[in-house]
Amino acid sequence: MVEKTSLDLQETRKQLQLATDKPVLLFFGFVRTYKGLIFIKDSLEIIISEGQEVHLIITGEFWENPKKFESQIKCEDLTNYVLFPSNFLLLR
Repeated sequence: MVEKTSLDLQETRKQLQLATDKPVLLFFGFVRTYKGLIFIKDSLEIIISEGQEVHLIITGEFWENPKKFESQIKCEDLTNYVLFPSNFLLLR
């Protein structure tokens, strides 16, 4: 279910505790293995290793158990960069 809010971009960043000076990558929709989420994670590692700081938000409906991907994020020390909101996002 998508809830419409009156939050603007800055207020949304504040609510999600995202820095305003860092880019945000968004993976949104049906989260399935064939859509390449693992490649986004690998790309995120490269971006961070090159000294860039970004946030990755993964939100949508997981068709597989998200715990496997979440554990990979933890093992590779990416938890400060990846956010799994429990509900869908909608900005006006």
